[in-house]
Amino acid sequence: MNEKALSALEIYREKVASGEIEATPRKTLEERFAEKPTVGMAVKLFCKHCMGDASTYKTDIKNCSSKVCPLHQFRPYK
Repeated sequence: MNEKALSALEIYREKVASGEIEATPRKTLEERFAEKPTVGMAVKLFCKHCMGDASTYKTDIKNCSSKVCPLHQFRPYK
């Protein structure tokens, strides 16, 4: 991140910590895909579902050893 973005992020975090504003909740991968589907996001969702939707899916995908999967070479979080 550049210096301007880091400064803005720091100000945002301070305002959230002080209660001045509420934190913006993050959308799930499924919610983002529903709003604007992309090929990359489809691959992420496929891998996530294949790995069992666990909270550790990013690590699980990174360590995937299923060489027979046609999407293996395109998996995210390598």
